[in-house]
Amino acid sequence: MSGIDRHLSNKRILSAVLFFMVNASAHAQTIDQNLARCESNDVNVAIPACTTAIESGRLPQRALAAVYSNRGSAQMRKQAYDLAIADFDQAIMLDPTNATNIHNRGFAFETTGRLEDAINDYSRAIELNADHAVSYSTRGRAYDKLGQRERALQDLSRYITLAPRDVRAFDQRGNIYAGMGEFERAILNFEEVIRLAPDSPVGYLNRGQAYAKTGDWTLAIADFDQAIRLRPDMALLLYVRGLARQRGGDAMGAEGDLRRAQQMDPDEASSLYNRGIAKRGLGDNAGADADIARARAINPNIGQGQ
Repeated sequence: MSGIDRHLSNKRILSAVLFFMVNASAHAQTIDQNLARCESNDVNVAIPACTTAIESGRLPQRALAAVYSNRGSAQMRKQAYDLAIADFDQAIMLDPTNATNIHNRGFAFETTGRLEDAINDYSRAIELNADHAVSYSTRGRAYDKLGQRERALQDLSRYITLAPRDVRAFDQRGNIYAGMGEFERAILNFEEVIRLAPDSPVGYLNRGQAYAKTGDWTLAIADFDQAIRLRPDMALLLYVRGLARQRGGDAMGAEGDLRRAQQMDPDEASSLYNRGIAKRGLGDNAGADADIARARAINPNIGQGQ
């Protein structure tokens, strides 16, 4: 899953132009160099080079579209979103059947919060190329942002059939299922995350949280244990295991985890507050009151409604 589609189609167009220009005449070398620089990952190199190539007036139509698209992608990396959209508009006008350019404008729309416009572009890209995998991924994400979870799931499932090793897709689909309360399906997706990325704590963390939602503290804690073994420096992992131990009746284990989490991130009110709750469970009322008071000094609203 990704945002900007760095599809090979535009690169092939520019490569063909480079070949013919290099072999046509010596004075084509300047445009040749600018086309190569236009594809740079350094926006301060790419944008002026693309601009020079555009202003040369010597590019055929599809190559000109590819250069506008490359400059739009560079503007996206620079967070100049209005300029990016303007460039993608030009690319689409010059090459209206290029799904990559349409998708990339959709991503610019999505980034600026124009979700309906984004979905329209992603859908148009899919109409042009039914196997344009990234458009299913990004349209699914846009649907999810709009709360249209069933549509999001349909798109993510289609994306997964086209890109079955993209761990982020399984993670996102699992989180959508978890948000819908379908924890068994969420767990199945997080198991795929673990299978594809066994050295990452993400799958264990999210599967553990799904187990916690079902009240299975033993399995939740086992997953958090594994996540912590992989990333012992992450305060979040200690925090969630501390909460799971607290809910599972292990006040001492909870206090230890929450103390370590608070040491890693001293200004995190949640760790302090829940450590206070754990201390109260151990009979340390003075320590509990002190932690809760410190937590509320950081976040006056913490603990409300609990």
